[in-house]
Amino acid sequence: MGVVMADQVESSDMAGELAGMRVLPTLTKRQAEVLTFLGRYFQAHRDYPTQREIADHFGVSQNAAALHLVALGKKNYVVRLPGERRNIRLTALALEKLRMIGEEVGAQMVFGF
Repeated sequence: MGVVMADQVESSDMAGELAGMRVLPTLTKRQAEVLTFLGRYFQAHRDYPTQREIADHFGVSQNAAALHLVALGKKNYVVRLPGERRNIRLTALALEKLRMIGEEVGAQMVFGF
């Protein structure tokens, strides 16, 4: 199945061409940066960052980092595992998106859900 980003769908003429293709939710520049950071962090550490580590990396408050994670969650790119430490997980959709934006994240990635 092919994948197309939502902002690539411009006209109803394309609708016929896109039959059978999944349209991935678009990301803001910062959301793409956070998603890329999550993927790279996992590759380097074989674990996911904490909200605090995300905030420190981007020089923002923990609340701002939380809002980015909520936005990524609404777009089904991340899930949070309640009651667990380091509870952020990338979804299969996130891996597709990372491949589209040029970030390869290993297939051996453990989703943890």
